[in-house]
Amino acid sequence: MIQTILILASFILLFSSVNLQAQNYSPIVNGNTSFFNFSDRIEALHVDSITVDPKGNAHHFIKTWKDPVGPEECYTTDGNTWAGSKCVANNHVYYFFNGNKDTIAFYPTKEINDT
Repeated sequence: MIQTILILASFILLFSSVNLQAQNYSPIVNGNTSFFNFSDRIEALHVDSITVDPKGNAHHFIKTWKDPVGPEECYTTDGNTWAGSKCVANNHVYYFFNGNKDTIAFYPTKEINDT
């Protein structure tokens, strides 16, 4: 009987101290550079700063090279990233704003085939 209790207590202590690692489905990880794999290239996003937006926390991306529009224009370093200038996170929904001022909503916790 005592041996059974000791074994049970050992299992309880063992499993209560285990740190489970799970996938972070957030497209934006604070303090890290997030990498995204496309079919022919890898793109990165790095959060430069975070502000409070009326719709949630706004993650501002570090600026990147801006392609010249005309032949007399130069490259500048104040361009938006491939994902836009910022991402607003609110209740596990991530809103990206592209160059056409469209909003792209990303739901990382949705199940497959959910709308």
